Amino acid sequence: MPIALALVTIGLLSSLAHLGKPQRAWRAFSQWRTSWLSREGVFAVATYVPAFALAAALLSVAPAALAATDTSDMAVSIEIQNACEITANPLDFGVQTGVDAAIDDATTVELDCSAIDSDVAISFDVGAGSAATFASRKMTNANGDTIDYSLFVDSARTSPLGDGIDGAALVTDRDGNSGSTGTVQTFDVYGRVFASQGPKPVGSYTDTVVATVEF
Repeated sequence: MPIALALVTIGLLSSLAHLGKPQRAWRAFSQWRTSWLSREGVFAVATYVPAFALAAALLSVAPAALAATDTSDMAVSIEIQNACEITANPLDFGVQTGVDAAIDDATTVELDCSAIDSDVAISFDVGAGSAATFASRKMTNANGDTIDYSLFVDSARTSPLGDGIDGAALVTDRDGNSGSTGTVQTFDVYGRVFASQGPKPVGSYTDTVVATVEF
């Protein structure tokens, strides 16, 4: 529509410029009954009427300009919680003929946590043997006979494994991490059956050590 109105206006101005006396242009419209040029001018001017009416209607329904604003902060958050599973693999000292010499073996504990948390810790109790300590655990047979052994955090078997209290160390994984890393971690546990325990009755000696992960 703006283009059409511009062309109509240009046409009217061109016609006005061709008049001998442009100041009397209004008289040309009075000859519309006999002059096709006069009728053309009248119709051209008449196109302004619906154009201005449409423009007025559009302006009346146009949304009012916003005069004020307000703001509010939207808090966005997430909380990550850790989920852990621990698997303590068996420690088997095998079939032996006696316990005169020390018997060493090792096993692993696997920790699978969903998140990174330096506060995660794995602890071990003293086992089910009567009078057992972190320094000297007990494997017991069906008759109550015992074989002394212990668990360690190091391959040299100098630091007993336990709960981090009274000299019993907490285990760290193979990369030196004591907390969870969000991936499956392997913790080495070193066992030793102590030497010079004398002859023992034949049979199976067992113990159960509970490994606990706190997260």
